[in-house]
Amino acid sequence: MTATYGRNDNAHATPGSFRIPCRDGRLAGDRPRSARLSQQADPHRPRLRAGIQPRHHRPRDFAQPDEHPGQSVIVEPKPGAGERTAAQYLTTQPADGYTLYLITGGANVISATDPQVTFSTLRDFSYISTITLFPFALFVAANAPCKTLKDFMAAARERPGKLNYGHAGTGNTLHLAVELLKARTGFQIEPVAYKDQGQLISDVIVGRLDGSISTFTNFHSALNSGQARALCVTSQERWPFNPDVRPVAEDVPGYEVVSWLGLAAPAGLPADIATRLSKAVKIAVAVPELQTRLRDVGNEARASTPEQFRARVVADYDKWKPLAKIVYP
Repeated sequence: MTATYGRNDNAHATPGSFRIPCRDGRLAGDRPRSARLSQQADPHRPRLRAGIQPRHHRPRDFAQPDEHPGQSVIVEPKPGAGERTAAQYLTTQPADGYTLYLITGGANVISATDPQVTFSTLRDFSYISTITLFPFALFVAANAPCKTLKDFMAAARERPGKLNYGHAGTGNTLHLAVELLKARTGFQIEPVAYKDQGQLISDVIVGRLDGSISTFTNFHSALNSGQARALCVTSQERWPFNPDVRPVAEDVPGYEVVSWLGLAAPAGLPADIATRLSKAVKIAVAVPELQTRLRDVGNEARASTPEQFRARVVADYDKWKPLAKIVYP
């Protein structure tokens, strides 16, 4: 069995029955601690257990020992170019249920906005289930004069092009979440890309940045220490783990950006295998220990049917496609 996921370059793979490619870098918020999936599409082939780990864990930590002897999980990282390497690898594999891709919403952004990308999230993948969902938030320094998103947008309108916000990289979901808000409201604020998340947070705290789009996980310490505040959250409704933070949609009706992590397979995966795998994910994410671990890093465990997952991918793709000109002018 082969699964696709891409992580960091210091990962290693060992011989076995299951391989996973994912993107290099963090799993946004974008970052659950652990998740396991077990499935048996064919009694003559091994079961799958795969995991999702945060940024400081090695990909081999994804492999969980199976209760059945003689079965193993191999984590095969496919790092490089965001998720492009892992996604392209998947398109070369057979749609037999033994090659899976641990995909994030970032791959969908790439597919929708990069004119040179070699894969299409609409054409090349079968979707099995989401595993977790997570929103973003707009953060400011604790002593910033803006108390609400309305205040922030009003300040930007009073000083067009003078305010700025930090994000984790041009063209990723975080960057485009703010660009989508700008497109829908008309206020102007200048993006500043950061490679170092720690520096970004520090610059928000000291006021070098007027704000930052990030995750509750990244700003956890700054929030708890009273050095930063969350003005708004990008989910359409109040996020259950941070219910005191107003959604953008309360001021900008219809606005929503919620990213995700899930399992995909090559296009043409038989429906019965997709359904079986989806049911396995549903069982896995219902485990209380897993839900707690995901919640601790700001993620909601959320399984779906293959149809629901594809509908989410299509809706997000349509949302990001018009912003391609911002990423590649």
